[in-house]
Amino acid sequence: MRIVSWNMGCGGPGPYGPTHENAWNYLLEQLQPDVALVQESKLAASGWVADRGSLFWGDHWRGWGTGIFVRKGLSAVERQLPSEGSFVAAADVGEGSTILTVASIHVAPTKEKRRHLQNLIDVLFPALKGRAFVAGGDFNAARSYGQGWFFAELAERGLHDCHWDLHGQEGRSFWGQHGLEAIPGDYFFVDAATGRASACYVVDNEEVRRLSDHGPVLLHLDAT
Repeated sequence: MRIVSWNMGCGGPGPYGPTHENAWNYLLEQLQPDVALVQESKLAASGWVADRGSLFWGDHWRGWGTGIFVRKGLSAVERQLPSEGSFVAAADVGEGSTILTVASIHVAPTKEKRRHLQNLIDVLFPALKGRAFVAGGDFNAARSYGQGWFFAELAERGLHDCHWDLHGQEGRSFWGQHGLEAIPGDYFFVDAATGRASACYVVDNEEVRRLSDHGPVLLHLDAT
C-alpha cells in the first residue's frame, strides 16, 4: 500500500491558498497514493477529489482541517478517534481480515504541546491497540528539539517510527514559508503487526516547495 502524509500549509493566512487545488492535483496525480493523510487542507478539497475517491474530515476549523483521502476502489469507513490538543481524522480501510486503521494527526504547536503529545500516548494510541494501523501526520515534534521522550515511549509500547527504522534519522520535512533549511516534524508510526515499511521518505523538490511549507512523506507498506 502506498500512503502519503502531507501538511498542505493552508491552516491560516499564507501564500499557499491560491495554489491549493494544484497541490491536491500534485498529490493525486504525481504521488498517486492509495491513502493520503492530510493536514491543514481546505475543506473545499472535497469537491475537487469527488471523482477520484473518498475524503473523510476529522477536526477542522475556519474552513481547513485534517482529513483522509482513500482512492476509488478501496473500501473505507470513518472512525472517531479524538485526542485533546490534536486535529485527528481516522478511517478503517479495506474489508474483512485486511482492514487497516489509518489516522491523520496534527498536533497543535502551542505551549501545551507536551500535554498534547502525552494525550496521544495515553488516549489515541491505546485505542488502536490490537488493530493493524498506520498513524501519520505533523506531530510538531523532534528528538533534537526536546521531544525525545515521546518517541522513546512510543517505542516502548511497540510502535515503529518508519523513517527512523529505515534511515536511522528523522526525515526533514518542514522548511517554513521562507525556504529555510528543512527540519523534522512529520512522521509515520505503525505497530509491529501492520506490515513492513519497505520505503519511507520525504518528497522535496521545487514544485513541492511552491505548494506548501512541508514536504509530503511517502510510505510504502508491504503486507504481512
